[in-house]
Amino acid sequence: MASSWDSKWAFFSAIFVLSIVLISSFFMSSGNYSSYSMGLAAAASSASTLTFQVASGADDAHETDGNTQFSSTATNVKMHSNTASGSRYNGGFRFTNMNIPQGSTISSAVLQIYVTSTSYDDANVDIFAEAVDDAVSFQANADVTSRPRTAASIYWIANSIGSGWKSSPDIKAVVQEIIYRPGWTQGNDIVILADGRSNSNKN
Repeated sequence: MASSWDSKWAFFSAIFVLSIVLISSFFMSSGNYSSYSMGLAAAASSASTLTFQVASGADDAHETDGNTQFSSTATNVKMHSNTASGSRYNGGFRFTNMNIPQGSTISSAVLQIYVTSTSYDDANVDIFAEAVDDAVSFQANADVTSRPRTAASIYWIANSIGSGWKSSPDIKAVVQEIIYRPGWTQGNDIVILADGRSNSNKN
């Protein structure tokens, strides 16, 4: 899909302190977002920078909170907040071959999205990671809503954030939970999940 979050990751290989920048674009609440990435920039002057992006249509998808309307081929990834589960959408984005050693400390992680229209610029999502050691594609597991979530989550709530590139609150706790998993191995894959909230119908 054209819409989701891209990613760039950077890590400090000596002390394994990571600062992550996640870049993406998606349907937020009823919003229309497109283009995505996830990135890390290490919080040390000697850090190197790595960039990871969603590589294929099998690596992003959306689905309603009622487990219907799954798609990994739509033009945009929907993340709608709505009081009705059938109209509330969750989005998922898979970043592959993450070159982050197990047990590394994440110092910060920020998701950046590209908002394509001011008509759809109200952020109202909860951000998780899939709670697995090595996340599979949305072709191998055609599901967004029922994938297990991390205990850690970060909410992103803001009105009229405007079009263009925008940054989320810090989601380091979400990424850290995966990197601390005993089964995490450098080079594994991570799925970031953005769930539309149930408290309101926002555009």
